[in-house]
Amino acid sequence: MKTINRKNFLEFLKKETSTKKIAQEKFCGKNIYFLTAENTRDIEFQIEFIPQSKRYLYTILLRGIHKEADFLHTKTVEYLRSLKLGRNLLLDTEYKQTLI
Repeated sequence: MKTINRKNFLEFLKKETSTKKIAQEKFCGKNIYFLTAENTRDIEFQIEFIPQSKRYLYTILLRGIHKEADFLHTKTVEYLRSLKLGRNLLLDTEYKQTLI
């Protein structure tokens, strides 16, 4: 079973959102990442990876802090489909959910 390469996925989101840094805070755990603006600690987006089962379902929560992340939904679904991971992924933004 293929797994998602988190670094590549986060780099894709960083490019799409024009943010400058990927951060991971110790107090949030290993499955939560933040995209931040340059020269500040202002968090723009939060990405959480939630494994539901080892073989099938994997949920990715994508939330905007200052603005909604729904504008990323379609491009992110296309990106995840292109990976052909052979497992079900659920992408969840503020108002849209898609099972891939």
